[in-house]
Amino acid sequence: MLVFTRNGDVVALRTADEAAADLESIDVLDGEYEAILMLDGRIVQAAGQASEPVTLTITDTRDPAGLRERLQRAQHRLRLISDPDDPTNSFGSSESTAGLDRCAG
Repeated sequence: MLVFTRNGDVVALRTADEAAADLESIDVLDGEYEAILMLDGRIVQAAGQASEPVTLTITDTRDPAGLRERLQRAQHRLRLISDPDDPTNSFGSSESTAGLDRCAG
């Protein structure tokens, strides 16, 4: 799961539970997260209430073009060497995500 923030950062998280624990409701409410996408392009909806945990819903709606565009921006901004046309190959294994849990510029 990839979380794209409005300031251009990207965070790779292994599971929805990990993401829900890591993300903050106040940031969801403030629109901090530009997009949350699964590696196959499925859109993840985030909901939050003040002082409550974030709730994530993985939808069946896919946005592969949006995922590719965001990965290309992150690749350029953060100097990543991943292939934005194949995010499952670039981010799909534990070895490839181990160093990318926190990518910030």
